[in-house]
Amino acid sequence: MRHSGGMPTLADPDPHGLAPIVTRPEALAAGMTRDEVRHRLRSGRWRALAPGLYLREPLDGDDPCAVVRLADLGANDVNVTAEVPVTVPARTWVDVARSSPLADALSVGDSALRLVLTTP
Repeated sequence: MRHSGGMPTLADPDPHGLAPIVTRPEALAAGMTRDEVRHRLRSGRWRALAPGLYLREPLDGDDPCAVVRLADLGANDVNVTAEVPVTVPARTWVDVARSSPLADALSVGDSALRLVLTTP
């Protein structure tokens, strides 16, 4: 199920008003107990991205609208789009090349170059 913007809705409708990516202190400050946080992790409703950092799962098994990886990024590696920090096309291409089959990496790189999102 998707809302009008085409983004996945979340399986864990949150009465606490938490964002799709939430920290343990944010969950506790919003009124959740430690047991509620642990239960959501054990039941699979939340996925740990790093200690104390969680992703609430999308509805109906849809893939998340973004892949979240923790990395040390320089200021030149990040742009802000619609108030969301995202990696610049060249960095994204490198990340795809590191974690995907060669054919996928070549396709992403070729598209980025043809659309002039990055330069060689």
